[in-house]
Amino acid sequence: MIATKVYSRVGPGRNDIGASRGHIMDAVEASPPPLAGPDLSICTKCHGNDAVTPVEETLRALDTLVQQGKVRYVGCSNWQAWKIARAPRHLRAQEPGPI
Repeated sequence: MIATKVYSRVGPGRNDIGASRGHIMDAVEASPPPLAGPDLSICTKCHGNDAVTPVEETLRALDTLVQQGKVRYVGCSNWQAWKIARAPRHLRAQEPGPI
């Protein structure tokens, strides 16, 4: 498995930290290319709770990566349980999606 972890500061810019769409997309694009192989699992994990970025933005960015085939699995860590529990409701309110 190859995993990309996003959230930590990686530079001085405004989108160089957090769980914003820009930071997530930049982090995945900056990751090394995956090795060849049909059984390779690629995971992106949001490794922190971002109090500034709306959870819907974070979830939509992760969903976009899955839809584009850039990652196969997504996850999170260091999030409050209530935020994880409400995530599907946030997504359904915007538009139905498979995430």
